Amino acid sequence: MREIPKVSLIVFLSTVFFLSFSGFTSAGDLPQGAEVVSGQVSFANPDLNTMNITASDKAIINYNKFNIGAQNAVNFIQPSASAVALNRVIGADPSFIQGSLNANGRIFLINPNGVLFGPGAIVDAAGMVASTLGISNDHFLQGRYIFQRDSGTSVSSIENQGNITIRNGGYVALMGAQVKNSGVILADMGNVAMASGNQVTLNLDDQGDMSVTVNQKLKADLIGGSAVLNEGIIMANKVVLTAKSLNKIFDNAVNNTGIISASGLVAKDGVIELVAKGAAVTNDGDMATGSIKISNSGGAVVNNGTISSDSGLIDISAGSINNAGIIDANSNEGTSAGTINLVANGTDRSGCSYDHHRDHDKDHDRDHHNNHYKCDGRDRDHDTKDEQGGPAGDNTTTIINDGMIDAQTIYIKAKNSGIANNGVISSGAGLIDVTAGSINNAGVIDANEDQGISAGIINILAGSDKDGKGCYGGSGNDNSTSITNDGIISAYNIHITAPDSGMINNGIILSGGGLIDAAARSIINFGDITSNAAEGGKAGIIRLYAKDLNIAKSGSKIEASATGLNGVGGTIELSAQKGNIIIEKDAVIDVSGGSVSGNAGTITLNAGKKITVNSKNVGGAAAKGYKQAKILKK
Repeated sequence: MREIPKVSLIVFLSTVFFLSFSGFTSAGDLPQGAEVVSGQVSFANPDLNTMNITASDKAIINYNKFNIGAQNAVNFIQPSASAVALNRVIGADPSFIQGSLNANGRIFLINPNGVLFGPGAIVDAAGMVASTLGISNDHFLQGRYIFQRDSGTSVSSIENQGNITIRNGGYVALMGAQVKNSGVILADMGNVAMASGNQVTLNLDDQGDMSVTVNQKLKADLIGGSAVLNEGIIMANKVVLTAKSLNKIFDNAVNNTGIISASGLVAKDGVIELVAKGAAVTNDGDMATGSIKISNSGGAVVNNGTISSDSGLIDISAGSINNAGIIDANSNEGTSAGTINLVANGTDRSGCSYDHHRDHDKDHDRDHHNNHYKCDGRDRDHDTKDEQGGPAGDNTTTIINDGMIDAQTIYIKAKNSGIANNGVISSGAGLIDVTAGSINNAGVIDANEDQGISAGIINILAGSDKDGKGCYGGSGNDNSTSITNDGIISAYNIHITAPDSGMINNGIILSGGGLIDAAARSIINFGDITSNAAEGGKAGIIRLYAKDLNIAKSGSKIEASATGLNGVGGTIELSAQKGNIIIEKDAVIDVSGGSVSGNAGTITLNAGKKITVNSKNVGGAAAKGYKQAKILKK
């Protein structure tokens, strides 16, 4: 007989396994072949469809089979809600729970062949653990919940399609090679964990908190799909989804396409944790709680759904982060609040391809750098422009935002690699801090109040972390560009820094009378940089400090003027410390005062070599009796 290849067998087990065996149970199915290993246990069958099991605390029972048919019920009677009973299947068949499993205490169901809670399953207990990983009698009796996949056992799965309800702040833990929930898991004021690995430790403290640690990665042939998958609904005080495997066993380590909601006495107390290694973490569903932590060392985090925290913390750390959905830490009342941290520390990018080519535009004497990325099956294209002809920062883009990121305080960091924003990054009068090797903005970065009032702070720092201690600088190549703005950057105070590389603005940089402060090796402005005054106010300050080259291109605009009837012009300072300042024909540099009252402001041009002004639009008008613009050249 021809031997079935291992890969085919494992795929069969993980995809067809539960569905094909559902017909093997009958209405009369109940646990069979029970043997008491430890504790005091008695069995009673009040009718053909019911089994009552009275068990002392820390009872251990071995079974040949543990099934519950669709019309059947198994009831555990235990000394208290904290009492626990270990039920271990030593036969060759998986467990199918299609009826009711009830307990006033906590139940462990261990079956290395797999466990399925079918669509009609109802579990009502103080705690529920279902695992294909084994646990020794000694560890169980000692309260050391270390679960280990036994050598020689198959790669089996845990799946819930039914309803699991846990009372009194208890817990649900589903552990195996693959773990899936397409049903409903409710743990009122309790904890829910779904874990994949070769060895998992479950820690439970006296206060009811739970932590899950995958100690050993899953080692197996190619399986595909997701190690941990939630397609259903999970509601608890704390939810942990975690998986660790050798690379490429699974397409996704952790994947949520359903709904995860975690809330304590108040919503802000809830916790959701997604921890993975060896494959991507993907969210296509909804996650909502007070605090959310997602980590995937060296791997990708992909969000196409909604990740929301009620005024709390959202912390995402991974090799790469792709957001095409919503990441929101504002309050449920709609006010700006909360903190978002996004950190990409680099990845082996085994699932990504990258292509770069440069085209020279002779008409505008500039180069177009066309970057094509394909990660996790999705195409990502970015076009960056470099006046001097160098590479646009680091060729690896590890944080891509095509969606919405919204909170009071936002930190985004891509160490020695790139950030591309094509969506919206928003903070209502708060702080947005972006640090990376290169930054390309084709979307909106906005720190103004919700009413549109200019407020808040935006810090943008680009360059490579040369010494690994947060000291950022470029490659030392004068020709490189590490900051490109094709979109909108708006706040009251804006600080942009590229210490050893270039900055190009093709879009809008806007402050309502505040400070715009940019420093780079070269600064080229094709777009609008404005800090104008509201009616009756004073315009702001614009400082563009370049080391080598500072160019205002034809048709560009730099304004710190009073746009109304009354107001005072602001301050514009252009500097090229060791090089040239060039203001091309039809470029606008304006510090005008109000049309009825108010002095114009001051323009300062300071170059180490040469200042070239080819535009007639450099200055600032003022009403009769008020001072015209002052222009200083140094």
